[in-house]
Amino acid sequence: TSSWNFYRKVVGLVNTRWKYQEIFEDLQSDPLFPYLDSLPGVREASNKDKQIEQKARPAYFDMSQSSICEYLVHDAKNVQPKLVKACKVIAKKMGIKQLGVGPVKDVSVAMNKAKKKYKGDVLKVTDFCRAFFIVNDIATLLALIETSFDLFDSSIWRVKLSTLRQGHRSLPGGYRDCKINLVIDNHICEIQVHLQPMWEVCKVQGYAHYKESILYSTDPTNDPYVLLKGLDERTLALLSEVGKNAVKGSSIDQQAEESEKKFGDYHALSGILLEEGKGAEAERMLRKLLSAHCSIDSLCLQGRGIHLKKALERSLRQQGENLEADGIALELAQVTTQMASEKKSVWASLLYDPQVALEMIIDPAKKDRDYEEKLKKTVNDSKQHWLMIREEYFRHLRKKRVADYLLAYLNRQLLN
Repeated sequence: TSSWNFYRKVVGLVNTRWKYQEIFEDLQSDPLFPYLDSLPGVREASNKDKQIEQKARPAYFDMSQSSICEYLVHDAKNVQPKLVKACKVIAKKMGIKQLGVGPVKDVSVAMNKAKKKYKGDVLKVTDFCRAFFIVNDIATLLALIETSFDLFDSSIWRVKLSTLRQGHRSLPGGYRDCKINLVIDNHICEIQVHLQPMWEVCKVQGYAHYKESILYSTDPTNDPYVLLKGLDERTLALLSEVGKNAVKGSSIDQQAEESEKKFGDYHALSGILLEEGKGAEAERMLRKLLSAHCSIDSLCLQGRGIHLKKALERSLRQQGENLEADGIALELAQVTTQMASEKKSVWASLLYDPQVALEMIIDPAKKDRDYEEKLKKTVNDSKQHWLMIREEYFRHLRKKRVADYLLAYLNRQLLN
């Protein structure tokens, strides 16, 4: 049972990460995404060194890290009511209904975080006192950033947008959000801004997913079935028995809408059947899983959908059904090629024109100029779209500086 629980947990964590990635790819189709992607953030480290930290008081000089941590926890408890008040001001200004406050981080948790991320320096921990917003879309996120600057200006020490940028890594487990660090009474607090589609995947269990993804080291894994490689027949048979008990009494045709957990149970069991060489049984299960998955996800050939298709191909080959398996392999290859082409740089598309290609050979710098021009136009069009939305829906910001100018100004101010 413990082996099944471990394996099933990994399958679930990887599935959730795939779901986060699918949502992020969908967010990139928002007309406002290029503008968001272009924003520089404030004091956002370009390397692993965090650029903000709690104020080092003279009293800390002779203290141990744990004693300093106790002081910081005490400070966090004192400023928490003021952080809540600040968040309520933002919420009222924008009409946001979904906000909350997290518990003050305790000493042991903060010490552990400092040890793992900041070489033991507890002053680098800036989320002792934290709150959060849940916003519907990118437009509301942009408005919240501008509103925060409008209300609190120099009290904002950092805006971290990196996980929401194309080509940047997510948090462990696949999650992406915006973080705003606000200084209250010389103590740095953290406001997390969650996009509703991301939040809906795990809701309040999102942090547990994040911690478990670190604990189980699932981020490098794109095929949870690899955990079954090398297991003997007896172990596989025991796992299969536990897995079948887990899905007993449920229907594949119904469970996708009723319970993501049951879907994961069937997904995990399919891998065991494949490893046992029971291709026909695995095929029936995988076809129903694919049907259920694609019925609730129009972008079904991403993440989990691709994994299910690969497993179906394998089940067919186990039965000697190579013609259909080859068809699936071709379909997956086309999807992979399409995904790769979509990720090519802007200028690469110009090479389809032989004349343009020749010009680039004669003038190698042309590709960089063309890329920059097309990128600037894409960002500017996105920005203009944002300004139209801003004018119509966020009228309290109509006469304020636009976000990119304001953020750039604050970057210069904070670095001086």
